[in-house]
Amino acid sequence: MLLKNLYALLPIIILSVVSLGLIINKSIYFYKIRIKKQKRIDFALNKLLQGRYKEAFDAIQTEKSPTADIIKYEAKLLGEGNRTVFSYKVEALAQRKIFEMEKNVTYLSSIANMSTLMGLLGTVTGMIFTFYEMMVSKSSDPYTLAGGISQALLTTAAGLITAIPAMLFYSIFISIIKRHISLMESSSSEILAVKGS
Repeated sequence: MLLKNLYALLPIIILSVVSLGLIINKSIYFYKIRIKKQKRIDFALNKLLQGRYKEAFDAIQTEKSPTADIIKYEAKLLGEGNRTVFSYKVEALAQRKIFEMEKNVTYLSSIANMSTLMGLLGTVTGMIFTFYEMMVSKSSDPYTLAGGISQALLTTAAGLITAIPAMLFYSIFISIIKRHISLMESSSSEILAVKGS
């Protein structure tokens, strides 16, 4: 059964391997940049707002999250007194961090769509071949029809097995990215509001 559907299953298998690799890679990445201690972020932000730049930088030095990187960068810029292009530099860093987080994540959504469509294509072509063989052999045996349909439906199942985890992790990663972006924007806005006043 598997050998007969190999032409349709092979692209889905390749997509599932790529999807699994992306999921593992991005899961490790998001684990590394997770916020370990929100209190430490809040403490550093408060120190930064008070103008105690070195204390803010030291408090958050071990954190690896994008928000922490933004606060460290702001502490460094403000501490050095470089205020002329402050907001542009912070915005540029934030855009780099967003790009790093979003990198390759959209492929999961594409893989989910493609594997579903490939599964459907395999099912349709399998059904066509089954009915064609029945016509050529002039057989109306229901067992032959059932066997052909089950082989055809195998590709749909394979496509869905690939698509469901890809779509699930895509949604999870997008929600993590949105949370990081929201935290980065709120911290930067607070700093810029105080700096501009």
